[in-house]
Amino acid sequence: MDANGFLMIFLSMLNLIPAGILCIAPMKNHLRYSYRKVMILLFLLFFTIIPAGALLIYMFRVNPNVILLPIMAICFTAYCKVVTANIAQSTAIFVYVCAIMSVFSNFANAIDAGFDPQGGASYITPVYVISCISISVAGALILYPLLGKYARFLVDNMSDSYSWWITSVISFMFMSVNISMIPQKYETLYVNNIFRTFILIQSVVFFLLIFLGAIFYNMVKNLLAYARLRIKTDLMEMQEIVYEKQHKYMDDNARIRHDFKHTLRTIRVMAEKGDLDELNRYLDEYANALPENEIKNYSRNIALNAVLNYYSTEAASNGIETSYRIDLPEGLKTGLSDYELCSIIGNILDNTIRAASEQTEGRKFIELAIHIENNKDLYIVGMNSFGGKALHKGDSYISTKKKQSGIGLRSIATIAEHHGGSARFHHEGTIFYSEILIPVDQVSEV
Repeated sequence: MDANGFLMIFLSMLNLIPAGILCIAPMKNHLRYSYRKVMILLFLLFFTIIPAGALLIYMFRVNPNVILLPIMAICFTAYCKVVTANIAQSTAIFVYVCAIMSVFSNFANAIDAGFDPQGGASYITPVYVISCISISVAGALILYPLLGKYARFLVDNMSDSYSWWITSVISFMFMSVNISMIPQKYETLYVNNIFRTFILIQSVVFFLLIFLGAIFYNMVKNLLAYARLRIKTDLMEMQEIVYEKQHKYMDDNARIRHDFKHTLRTIRVMAEKGDLDELNRYLDEYANALPENEIKNYSRNIALNAVLNYYSTEAASNGIETSYRIDLPEGLKTGLSDYELCSIIGNILDNTIRAASEQTEGRKFIELAIHIENNKDLYIVGMNSFGGKALHKGDSYISTKKKQSGIGLRSIATIAEHHGGSARFHHEGTIFYSEILIPVDQVSEV
């Protein structure tokens, strides 16, 4: 065995390591194991498959890409095993990193061609190995903090599979272009201006990949900002409705108090006459005229109270019974903003009201409880009746609405996971359950 030839092949495949590290960067909040353990598993995997792949390439004298393809499949399978992100997110990040690394590999080919115009990509030289490792490591050092910040933001906040699949396809197209441009014989790069064109195309592909990531990031950021604004707007509208109802109740009470002296005189005259039937009739009319306060104080949190009152009215108009049990101590600090808490509760109640209203038979009801579990977790559980037909897409429930997005449940899960908690949705027969657990920062005794 030519040890030098095997060593060159082995070293040329070491750029898989920075590629793997870049793939992990956006997934720091979605790892099944600790970051340290994942890194150890990553290096164990690479130092198993890289020597094996290098040996196969050397022994059978095959094109490295022939062996690289199954190696990438093994790496992707392992990647999916150590991350909890959905398959669309994992695929998009994996293919995106592979596309970037293909640019680095072609730049290394260009440098190698400058030193050895008679060579080719199938001839692995020390110049190519040093260039490829140097460019890959330098690129990983530059891109790691960017992917760790911006791509992680995307993975944490954007779970829509359709968008991730689109980015996967685009990245795959760029990667395919790069693979097709690998110069098998370097001498072809010296024909006319092909060398400069090759460098230009690779530079353009690299910046387009970065630009693609930047566009996707800004698109998601703007969508999230719009969603937050929409939630805040909806919350203000709910608070306005509650305020108007409370204001009407106060006006009616003021009117009743103003007329109360006249009412007492009328009752006294009827009592003096001894006309009990007329007196009872008058008292019944007076009792019916008293205003009923439609606003209930479920919680000390004004915003949450507005949401609960709003959806109580919605449920009542659809013939749905509601039961709220809110037990939150004073001084509670969850880390959740009002709009995040109201977004969770609003999405739960919006989904439950829609599901219960579609029932054709049986009792329609919604039960919601919010309390502190074990003095350390905010526990939100919702239970509602529904028709019994639940739609699934993979492990997730999707909406029965026409568009079937299921974005409300994903929004709840995203907020919970962002604060170190979890969200679980399941059903038994015709009862649907929503369970959210979020760690709290501080609980003070009432």
